[in-house]
Amino acid sequence: MIYLSNLASELLAEQMASHDHEQIFPPLRGDGERMVRPVRAFRKICADNGIAGFTLHSLRHAAASIIGHMYSNVVAQHALRHQSAKTSELYIHPLADSLRSAAEMIAGLVDHSYSAKSVGNTQQH
Repeated sequence: MIYLSNLASELLAEQMASHDHEQIFPPLRGDGERMVRPVRAFRKICADNGIAGFTLHSLRHAAASIIGHMYSNVVAQHALRHQSAKTSELYIHPLADSLRSAAEMIAGLVDHSYSAKSVGNTQQH
């Protein structure tokens, strides 16, 4: 089973109502054949919007990272339909906000330590 948000369900319903094909996304060509390579369509969407170096697999990694950090690795495992949580762990990367926050925390500790040493040096003279 694949769980979708209410918004995703609504968008899919609108998409299905917009054409008379069985597929969610109708063929790009008029021959009625189903889309076999969505990679090409995704690449075009990215190019049209000035996004470089982002693939469907990148999207999967981004989703895994967000789900893993907001919920758990187990939830990410099920969302990605992996057999093992170990596989999902390979998809989960640190989020930029978490890395930035960690850097700020370390900078604060260093600054506090430096300030304490400066005050100590001033008091010794």
